[in-house]
Amino acid sequence: MVLLPPTLASGYRVITEGRGYFWAVLLLAATLVSHLLYGYMAFLTLGALSLLQFSRPLTTRSVAEALWRRWRRLIILFLLVVGVTSYFLVPFFLEQAYLNISVWEDPARYDSYGYRPVLRGLAQGNLFDFGRFPSLTILVTAGFATCLLKWREERYRIPLSIFLLWLVLFFGRETWGGLIDLLPLSQNIFMHCYIHSF
Repeated sequence: MVLLPPTLASGYRVITEGRGYFWAVLLLAATLVSHLLYGYMAFLTLGALSLLQFSRPLTTRSVAEALWRRWRRLIILFLLVVGVTSYFLVPFFLEQAYLNISVWEDPARYDSYGYRPVLRGLAQGNLFDFGRFPSLTILVTAGFATCLLKWREERYRIPLSIFLLWLVLFFGRETWGGLIDLLPLSQNIFMHCYIHSF
């Protein structure tokens, strides 16, 4: 979790400016190897951030060119990280049949809880402060409101986009059904862990 914010910052710099590959690869590789789910979430987040609206009005052609430039940089970044972490990823994917998956696990771990329980938990303060004074919920609400009021500035759109992306994905298969399977590896991911991305 400590690595995720600087990883996203360096990755975003690569996809928007085309520089800083060394640190982005280093941080993404460290995040992926330290916790596979956080590495996965970092790449999904960077993919979503590459689609953020651009600051100035652009023509359709220039938007397409800018998006292709961002996606090309993201693909290069992805390939570099896969190359650096291949000693870990290749055995992981080759030996998936031997992963220790318990038959007694709660199905919500894989499918999450659906939008109703998630939004109820968010509104009641249980998502961030279960059983405590809702101090984190108050701070998140204040941050969300600030970002919403200043959404025209890129630095406020980024946290807003990340929050909404992971809130919607946290709804899981209970809400999205088979659509969630369009995400790579989604059948093997503990979707209830998406709460950590907030």
